[in-house]
Formats: sequence, structure tokens, C-alpha cells
Amino acid sequence: MSMDPAKLLEIQRRVTHEHVAAEGAGDWDRTMKTYANREEATFDAVPMNQVFRGKEQIRGFYDALSSALPDLKFPIITESHVPGLTILETEPQGTHTGADFAGVKAKGKKVKVRLAAFFVFDKNTGDMLCERAYWDMETVLSQMR
Repeated sequence: MSMDPAKLLEIQRRVTHEHVAAEGAGDWDRTMKTYANREEATFDAVPMNQVFRGKEQIRGFYDALSSALPDLKFPIITESHVPGLTILETEPQGTHTGADFAGVKAKGKKVKVRLAAFFVFDKNTGDMLCERAYWDMETVLSQMR
């Protein structure tokens, strides 16, 4: 049985805002707590054609991202919520001062790109099952080069 839609929307708003705040703070332990404690939890990096399944793989993605862009922030531009799905438009920005990213060596260049993130929630429990993110990878790489 599905959760009351108003209650589900409240959970979705709280979880997605906590998720983005934790990402912006580089607090990956806190970020990981926003994902469901279930095997099907995923982060789908669509432009990279990669799906990170389970918390261990998702955490690996965040660790790699923060090692390349240690000052990365995720300001929210717009958001929309319907029961079971939250869509956020953000503008991630940071400086490529760390590890290589997608084969590009760090040169200390600023990176900023629009990103649409779709957060899928279990309508029965309110658990966040998936973040599916879309961005223009060529914009990111051209700014890094």
C-alpha cells in the first residue's frame, strides 16, 4: 500500500535537500545515509554510461569525484516533486585540482555545468532508491582541458 502522498512528498523534500547539502559539504557518509539500505540503491551517471549499484559502488563514485574536484558544490536552481519522484536542477561547480577525471589531468581550472537529477523513491516506504543524473560531459571536459 502506498504512503500518504503528502507525507511522501515531505520525505522526498527532506531527503533530497539533505542529500544535496551533504554532497556540497563533501560529507560522503552523510550523503550515503540518504540512499535506501537496499541492494537496488543506485546512482546512474547517464553521460558516463555507468550505473553504480549498491552503497559501496555509489560511495566509490563520490570518492573519485571528490578526489578530482575537492571543492565541488551543488547549488539548487529549481526543484519539482511528485509522489515517488523528485527532479532537481543544479549547477555543480568546483575546481579540478585533484586526481585525473575521465582521463583529464588536473590543471586547476574551474568547472561549472547544469545538471538535472531525478531521485526515485519507494512509494511505500519513502526510501530513496536511485539518483539518475544528466549533464553535458563535453562541457565538463572542455572546461578541464
